[in-house]
Amino acid sequence: MNRARRWSAAAALLLAAASVLPGCGPRRGGRAEPARADSSFAAVTYRRDKSPEALSLARGRVLYDRYCAICHGEAGGGDGFNAYNVKAAFDVSPTAFTDSVTFGALREDTALAAIRDGGPAVGRSPAMPPWGHTLTAGEVVDVWAYIKALSRAAPGE
Repeated sequence: MNRARRWSAAAALLLAAASVLPGCGPRRGGRAEPARADSSFAAVTYRRDKSPEALSLARGRVLYDRYCAICHGEAGGGDGFNAYNVKAAFDVSPTAFTDSVTFGALREDTALAAIRDGGPAVGRSPAMPPWGHTLTAGEVVDVWAYIKALSRAAPGE
């Protein structure tokens, strides 16, 4: 009898432990909920009524707003929220994409390398981080396409 009690106590303990472990025990609410995608990015990625160029600009804008605007500003004026801190720490301001002189001297291959590999890789500011481990090669191109659009949309250009 003593042996039977130990086995039933052990079985009860195992069942209790299994019910609290993730993935074990009964599911509540039926199926597991699928992972949710970033709706802002997904919305611009799968639009069939837009040209590839328009999709690239739309994806570039989403990525620019997420990663670049904090320093370069929403409109690309180099006046983002973090621009003051960059200036204080590195004694350099973020590039103003709306400045036609500065932007006109920026070559496409240099800009793509700066986005991908960071400012120091192209002899520019150490405050510009490398985004090549965060963004895919296509996303780097999309960001560059949006930056070019910002420079063309600058007032007085």
